[in-house]
Amino acid sequence: MKILMTGATSDVGRVVFGHIASQHEVACISRSTGFDLTFPESNLEYIVQDYDVFINLANINYFQGDALYQVYDIFEKQQTNIPKKIISFGSLVTELPMRIIVDSNGSYYNRSREQSEYIGQKLYLEKVHNECVQRHLAGYSNEYVMPQSILLKLGNVFEKKERSHEPYTTEKQLLEVVDAALMGTNYIPTVEVRWN
Repeated sequence: MKILMTGATSDVGRVVFGHIASQHEVACISRSTGFDLTFPESNLEYIVQDYDVFINLANINYFQGDALYQVYDIFEKQQTNIPKKIISFGSLVTELPMRIIVDSNGSYYNRSREQSEYIGQKLYLEKVHNECVQRHLAGYSNEYVMPQSILLKLGNVFEKKERSHEPYTTEKQLLEVVDAALMGTNYIPTVEVRWN
């Protein structure tokens, strides 16, 4: 399986890359490999064409949602007989009531803009993902297989030093979900990783 991955230099990305690179052909795109994802003219279209899976992990502004939409279009135009997959990493924070978010940060006014921005980015990713799922379902009668958008919604990934009292997603749980998304024969569009 040929996999193109963004975000491989993040903490989660390094773990995912190390795990899948031993089993699949994986290429990573990032600034460290000479590819700047922040520019719209980054020619993602020409890079992703030859891959079976796009792992969408880079957290740069609203890139994840935009990349999901663009890659879904590219994969759909290829009209393959085996489903191409786009695996995006969301967050369970989008489901938390605002009161819990505010209480965990002291007060509403002490919240960092980055946290609000992060929640907005993940909500946008979910919106695009849901539209891709509807496109997939609408294409059931095509003579080709529609791409699969798979959203992995995780809680805190790895134990945190700050807010260490909160539950978290372990490395083992993370990799189990990634394997299921990559190798699964059934289309399960959204996976929420909860704790035992």
